[in-house]
Order: sequence, then C-alpha cells, then structure tokens
Amino acid sequence: MLLIYLLMLVCAAGLATFIFRYDLHEKEPWYMALLAVAMGFSAMWLAGMVEDFTLTRLAIGRQDFAARAAVVAHIESMARVAMVLSVAWLFRPRFNDPLDGLMYGTLGGLGMAIQESLLYLSLAPPTPHTLGVEVIRLFAHSLMGGLVGFAVGQWVRPMSKPHPKPILTAGCLAVAVLVHFSWDFIAYQNSHRALLKVLPMVLMLALMLVWGGLVAYASEQARGKPRKAERTIATATGEGADVLDEDSEGATGLSV
Repeated sequence: MLLIYLLMLVCAAGLATFIFRYDLHEKEPWYMALLAVAMGFSAMWLAGMVEDFTLTRLAIGRQDFAARAAVVAHIESMARVAMVLSVAWLFRPRFNDPLDGLMYGTLGGLGMAIQESLLYLSLAPPTPHTLGVEVIRLFAHSLMGGLVGFAVGQWVRPMSKPHPKPILTAGCLAVAVLVHFSWDFIAYQNSHRALLKVLPMVLMLALMLVWGGLVAYASEQARGKPRKAERTIATATGEGADVLDEDSEGATGLSV
C-alpha cells in the first residue's frame, strides 16, 4: 500500500511540474504553486464534508446515481471557484497574468485530486489498477480546475485586456460541471459495458483539448501585455503611454 501511495504522489509531482512549465509569461514562484496545491487539498476536504451533509439532508441514496453526481459536481465546482477567488484576493499582486487563473485553478485541482486519491486509496486494495484509476483522477481534477480557474481569473484580474467574455466564462464553467457530472455518473454505476468504459477516455480527451485551447488563448493575451519589468522601465523613462498604446493594439487584435 505504501508503494501505491508513493507512486501516486510521484505522479502528482510530475503532473505539477508539467503544469508549471506552461506558465511562460510571468512565472509564478514555486511557493505559490505549493500554496495552490495546499489550498486545493483543503478545499476538497471541506467539499467532502459539505457533500456528505447535503446528500444526507436530501436523502439521496447510493443508487441515485444522477442526483449524487449532480450534487458532487456542483459542490466541487463551487469549491474550485472559491479556491481561485481566495488566491486572487489574498495575493492580489501575484494575480496579474492572463494565465494565472488557469494555472492556479489547475494546481488547485491537482491538490483536490490528491486529497480525494488519498481517501480512495485508503478504501481500495493496493493494485496496479487502483494506481491507474488515481492517475486518471489526478489529470481529470487538474484539467477541470484549470477550466474553472480560467473562467474566474478573467474577471478578477485587474486591468484585464481584452475584456472578459461572459459566453466564454459560462462555457468553461458549464463544461467543467458537465464533465464532472458525466464522469461521476458513469463511475457510480460500476458497469462493465464497453461504452461506459470508453466514455471516460473520451471525456478526458475533450478536457485536454479544451484546456490546451485555453492555454493558447491566455498565452496570446499574455503576449499582448508587457512584462512587469518592462512596464517599470517604461514608466521610469517616460515611455509608459507608448507601452499602453502598444498593449491596447495587441489586445484588440485577439478573438476567440
């Protein structure tokens, strides 16, 4: 069992490193990455208690697959929103890059996955299949966290350019909730039907494509914005207005 725990944590560390490499514009310090993972871990612990209370209060049984999946998907999505908002409010100076919401959301999602994986590993026999399931869980929660983080980050980042698009925000949140619901609905049934075995892989592929598209979109936003050091130098030399003009031109050329 200890080996399975260690392998899961190694996979989580590798995934965190992979995610962190995508922050190419104004890279966040390593301690902020660890903080995001820790906040995600705590958020999932709290979400678990809220889920148990809600399911009990609503008298939703284990066989009520759709109702259980809906409750869990919405509560954990709200936990992701709260986690990203907390980072944005508590560490406002650090939350200044178009990629920040997506990065912190993804790392927070990884923390949520680690907490949930530790719980399920304590309840399941230590087998290679168990490890495979938990690795998939790490990816799924991280990607869903990235979608929610991007949606929230577009609104809380100061002086955001181009202006946030409500339809993009709603789309990201809807995809995250829908995928989470579908994933849990399939998992709760514990079916051996081929179609239900393939669907989670399709959902994972769809999440990866959407996440990659958001990274590309946020990177384009970041390239239209001067780095912090460049802004400081421009202001000191009296060239701030020119920089802002260039920034505005770069922003207006972007589209979804």
